[in-house]
Amino acid sequence: MDPIHHERAEWIIEEPSSPFKRLFLSERGGMLVVDRVDGMDTEVDTIPSLSYFSAVLRQKLASMQCTVPLNFFCGMHTEPEDSLDGACGIMRSLTSQLLRQKFNFDLSFLNLAFVDKIRAHNISHLCLWFRNLLKSAKAAAIFCIIDGISRFDTEDKKSDVKSVLKYLQELDKDIATTTPSSESNGVFLHVLVTSPKPSQFSRRWIHTGQSIIMPAKSWWPRDQNI
Repeated sequence: MDPIHHERAEWIIEEPSSPFKRLFLSERGGMLVVDRVDGMDTEVDTIPSLSYFSAVLRQKLASMQCTVPLNFFCGMHTEPEDSLDGACGIMRSLTSQLLRQKFNFDLSFLNLAFVDKIRAHNISHLCLWFRNLLKSAKAAAIFCIIDGISRFDTEDKKSDVKSVLKYLQELDKDIATTTPSSESNGVFLHVLVTSPKPSQFSRRWIHTGQSIIMPAKSWWPRDQNI
């Protein structure tokens, strides 16, 4: 691995102006997008840096108590015959990983009609399935790491993917909502999305304070000496 990828991963976490710690590692949940700035980088330059960052972050989270890292690498699911391609693939993968955790899930919401929708890969029901599982989990920080979302910025995928990202962005507030007759389950959802090239998905968050823009390759001191 080229050391520049390690340096970039460190920059995301340690840069004083970076919202990473404030938004992604806070006790509250939320969504954060790490995007590549327009410049001299090509997508090929940036993919290793962001994917390396995503993999290392997942490994670190897995070693921490009361954290559940769920990850999806879009670049591994771009073939038409891939069963985990697109928005449905993201939700099916995240849900499958969540189900393998040691939570006493309440599955009372399942019925034959709901199961049929899941089998048909209905995106709305896949999202609802993930939500209901989170609502029945207890005392954990759930980290969803979706790497390389710009790989799905295509005409046949972008509409559903955009809907899924919007759903995940709003989901933390939903699962944290309590009523007079219920208490919080202590679950917080953190979502990290990386985009190795500017895409319509990342642009939505660029000016909201919920994104980190990785500098172009020419910004890095090490590159300037080459």
